[in-house]
Amino acid sequence: MFILEAGEFMNEKEKQYPVSAWIIIKDRKGKTLQEIHFEPNSWATMIDLPCKKFVIRDFNFDGLIDFALLWDTGGNAGELYEYYFQDKNGIFTPAETFPLQHGMLAENINIPAKTISVQNSIGCCHYNLTTYKLKSNESWKVSSEQRQLKKK
Repeated sequence: MFILEAGEFMNEKEKQYPVSAWIIIKDRKGKTLQEIHFEPNSWATMIDLPCKKFVIRDFNFDGLIDFALLWDTGGNAGELYEYYFQDKNGIFTPAETFPLQHGMLAENINIPAKTISVQNSIGCCHYNLTTYKLKSNESWKVSSEQRQLKKK
């Protein structure tokens, strides 16, 4: 179980605009297993904690749940996420070597193929599709291609 609590607010009096958070991980009996102090790059537009931007998935295909949390509202780049991977002891650590760390949300996950695909718009008529494939040595192969948007 994950609990997200504000660490501090820009406006402490009204408890608005969080500038840090605590990610508290508990077992099924409610015992705290780990506490992570999370400091985003920017939550400038967030009046409250971005709980809807806390995503639980297996991002590294090891069968263990991992999580991502909104790290920056991103401006022109869109929303950027910080990823935490769980190890075999149940401890979560920042995924420093993950190619999407502080990047887009890994939404299109293909577990059998061990790939993650993300896309971003390029102007009005094209998008870039980037695919990350986990290799047997735990490194990531990255391929990218530009595609044209389908006309309706």
